[in-house]
Amino acid sequence: MTSPQQPAHPATTRRGQGVTADGEFYMPTRVFFGRGVAGQAGARAAGLGMHRVLLVTDPGVQAAGPGPEEKGKP
Repeated sequence: MTSPQQPAHPATTRRGQGVTADGEFYMPTRVFFGRGVAGQAGARAAGLGMHRVLLVTDPGVQAAGPGPEEKGKP
């Protein structure tokens, strides 16, 4: 017995091929900012059921370093 195939998710449905394809990408986003929020990242990711994450930054953020409240934390 085979299970019925799920229809394609609307966010991945495309017409055409390659860079000329028409499509839609939908990703609801929640943004947290302010003092100490970097220290909450692990707990927030775990709360969403995540075990591994990818953190993307840029040279400016990296050069700024951690805020005073994050220095000295492991």
